[in-house]
Amino acid sequence: MNKKAFTLIELLVVVLIIAILASIALPKYMVAKEKTHAVSAMTRLKSVAEALDRYKLAIGSYPSTISNWSALDIEMPEGCSDTGYCTGDIWQWYIYANSGSVLAHRDPRTKYYIIYSQTNKYFTCYVYGAGSNTDFYEKVCKSLCGTDLTSGTNPYCVI
Repeated sequence: MNKKAFTLIELLVVVLIIAILASIALPKYMVAKEKTHAVSAMTRLKSVAEALDRYKLAIGSYPSTISNWSALDIEMPEGCSDTGYCTGDIWQWYIYANSGSVLAHRDPRTKYYIIYSQTNKYFTCYVYGAGSNTDFYEKVCKSLCGTDLTSGTNPYCVI
């Protein structure tokens, strides 16, 4: 009898190989996906910072409070308040009055944020707290910075 079918062992080996490949690729995919979210946040941070610079050039100082986001001549997501706080789809945005610094915090379940310093003109990626996802967010920040994070309670790197 000449059967042309796969044996159970052959099928199990194929499933095992696929599972191993998926376990290797999935974490790298998740970091890459989060990195794209972070890069889009950095783009928005830079836009807000440039709008703050234009505001400072026109008025003479950074705003003491943000009572109207449209005064910055930039489009922000719905949900922006007059306190310099804005909730987007996956990021929360803060403007620190008088300093020109802008911060993007991923939604409350995450353990990292990105801040753009107007004074120093660079981004910083911070990881904070403890928990199961801290290692993941350290990988995201390391991926953004291209270097290792500082050691300590709240590791960070400069981008």
